[in-house]
Amino acid sequence: MQSNEFRFSVVSDEVASELERASGKFVELRYKEYNGMLPWRGTSNFVVTEVLTVKKQAKRTDPLCHLINN
Repeated sequence: MQSNEFRFSVVSDEVASELERASGKFVELRYKEYNGMLPWRGTSNFVVTEVLTVKKQAKRTDPLCHLINN
């Protein structure tokens, strides 16, 4: 089994709570990628802005985590 890890920060407590509830599930996210880190954006260049969908189980062809960069 392959593990796909994605280091990121979040824009709000609401998004953080949604991701905590989705732990262990397949998640589709919307995120922004920045060229550098700033203290108020966390310790990652990737900042999740929205949780689009959460699935209990993905189809065999689905990636572990589908990311949308907007």
